[in-house]
Amino acid sequence: MTTFTLITKAGKTVDVSISEEQSLNFIDGKIKKLQDKLAEYEAMDAMQAGELAVNSLKTKVNKLEADGKLESSYAYEDLKKRSNGVSFTGYLTDMGIEKSLHGSATRALSLGKAALAGLKLAEIDDPAVKRTVAENAVGGKNSLWRDSVIEWLLHSEADAE
Repeated sequence: MTTFTLITKAGKTVDVSISEEQSLNFIDGKIKKLQDKLAEYEAMDAMQAGELAVNSLKTKVNKLEADGKLESSYAYEDLKKRSNGVSFTGYLTDMGIEKSLHGSATRALSLGKAALAGLKLAEIDDPAVKRTVAENAVGGKNSLWRDSVIEWLLHSEADAE
C-alpha cells in the first residue's frame, strides 16, 4: 500500500492510499481502453476516417477561435501550403535564401525545434519566451537565413497547437 498526499484546487490536503493491485488494475484498464480505441480506428473506412479528421480539425479551430488564438493574418493559401507539406527548403527558396545556405539553416531548425520541444514539456507557452528561446537556439546572428528559420519555427509551433 502506497500513500500519496494531494493538494486540491481549493488548497485542502488529502491523503490517498492505493494498493499495488489497484495500480495494476488502473493500468490494465487504460490499456484496454486504448486497445478498444485502436480497434475502432482500424475498422474505419476512408469516409469515416475523413469525417473524424475534419471534426477534429473543426474542434481545434473552434478552440483556437474561442481562445483568441486564431490568427486572421494567416491567409488560406499559406495554411494550405503548410498542410500540403511544403518543405522547409522550399520555404527557404521562396524567402530568397540561396541553396548553399540550406544545410546550415536546416541544422539551425533542428536546434530550434529541440529547444521549443523543451519549452512544451515544461508547459511554457509565453510567445516572448518562445521567440527568445528560438533566437538563442538558432544562433547565426549574421546569417541570411536566421529570420526565416525563426519565423518557420514559431509558425510551425503555432500551427501545431
